[in-house]
Amino acid sequence: MAVDAAEIAQYYTSMCNVVDNMNAGKPESMGDNEWVVHRERCVAWLQSMVDTQDYWSDGEMAVVNDFLALE
Repeated sequence: MAVDAAEIAQYYTSMCNVVDNMNAGKPESMGDNEWVVHRERCVAWLQSMVDTQDYWSDGEMAVVNDFLALE
């Protein structure tokens, strides 16, 4: 299935939003266990996007790769 430029842009925006949210830390309204599960799922999704999609350049993925390197 081909992915068009608009879809790629949306994926990239979503990944950057996830990185921003993870870097912001646990929201006060979220329990500790809930945060752990949420963070694990977000990290797994980011890693799967990096590993399975071939349309990213290294420069585009710097923010995501830097975040994942710390995990």
